[in-house]
Amino acid sequence: MTFLISFTQLKIHEEATISASIKNIAMGWPTGEEQGYPKKNLGIHKDLHGFISAMLEKFTIDLSIVSASPAMVGTGPHKGIGNHTGLVLCGTDPIATDTVAARLLGFKPQAINYLYKSINKGLGCGEVTTDSSSPIKILGMRLIDAEKHFNKCAYGKDFSID
Repeated sequence: MTFLISFTQLKIHEEATISASIKNIAMGWPTGEEQGYPKKNLGIHKDLHGFISAMLEKFTIDLSIVSASPAMVGTGPHKGIGNHTGLVLCGTDPIATDTVAARLLGFKPQAINYLYKSINKGLGCGEVTTDSSSPIKILGMRLIDAEKHFNKCAYGKDFSID
């Protein structure tokens, strides 16, 4: 039995808006060894969000692990600032995991085009609230506390989306 695990660092990305578990897998295929470098010249970036969403339909991510320690804020993937937050996200629904990751960076899933497309295709759960009725179940730390902690580490102020 084969399992696909996505393990990546959380980043703000200048084209994909965020980089978390789904983008990590989508952009890892095809490999640069097979298609050449830079991959940007392959046309993938003409509809980057469509490409990432389509790749999620082709590859089932069994476990998503997104490290926010460090997490890159600012202009990623190369010019951002890494901040150690001590947070790690893990889940079996990559859309749910990336939805929570997006919230840490200050975005709702509607703001991440590939994430919103994937949610609308029914590929996973993208609905999260800060109370116990949330369809995405968060263990260990309440979402609002995680957002505040992340923002305190990244920006020096503890605030949340909601």
